[in-house]
Amino acid sequence: MDNIDLKYERKVRYKSGSALNIVETVCATDLICVMAKGVIETTYLKDDLLYFKLPFPTQTISGFMTWHWATEHYQSHRWLRKLIMKHCQRFNSTREN
Repeated sequence: MDNIDLKYERKVRYKSGSALNIVETVCATDLICVMAKGVIETTYLKDDLLYFKLPFPTQTISGFMTWHWATEHYQSHRWLRKLIMKHCQRFNSTREN
């Protein structure tokens, strides 16, 4: 899958570090974007968008969560790690749909 040749050239018109900002931009323009379905479904604009599965294979993206051993038992850190894992699992389950 590393060398997928779709015979198309991407023309990136806009970049942002915020998924919500990209969704808002897509809603206000004629631009399109490629984004995980789970991310789109968490935005307040999800009902204003048309989205569908890509018509070509994509690579899986791995993510890692690390923390300092001294914070292992902090309740606030445990809560945050649990919340992150919950959302990552939800995003992973939406990839299959």
